[in-house]
Amino acid sequence: MEEKRSRIKEEIIGILAIAAGLVIILSLISYDPWDRSFSAQGPELKNMLGHFGANLSAVLMQSVGFASYLMPLVLIVIGIRKVIGKSIQYRRKLSIALFIILILSTSSLLSLTFERPSGGALGAITTDLTMQLVSTVGSYLLFGTLTLVSIMYLIQFSIISFFSVMKT
Repeated sequence: MEEKRSRIKEEIIGILAIAAGLVIILSLISYDPWDRSFSAQGPELKNMLGHFGANLSAVLMQSVGFASYLMPLVLIVIGIRKVIGKSIQYRRKLSIALFIILILSTSSLLSLTFERPSGGALGAITTDLTMQLVSTVGSYLLFGTLTLVSIMYLIQFSIISFFSVMKT
């Protein structure tokens, strides 16, 4: 009985994670910088999720840029794993820290590689700091490594498994 309750709890958490991921992705794909939000007073509201979506997407795009798209993807992958019963027991604090590192490092990589708005304000700030400390090459190495390690832990992705599948 306790095992069934635990399983149902995992499925509920998975469904909520998937729903949160869908909310974020819908707000992002319908993002318009001129939508009426806390940062703009446009003439109309185009976001699929109304004011909530316009504000959510404005905060995400302005703070971390296109790295925002990783948030729903990670939530959906984790949610699906929980629903189908293949969830991983994460250490909560480590998972939260790695999720934040993933978003910041990806945001920084975007700022390094493309024009400034692509990584948002946080990407621009962290990129400027690391470029002063470790140069462009060091910044790519640092943020690339942090992004890869975070993804590997959060979605349980193995590079060795990936390459062994690619060989066959």
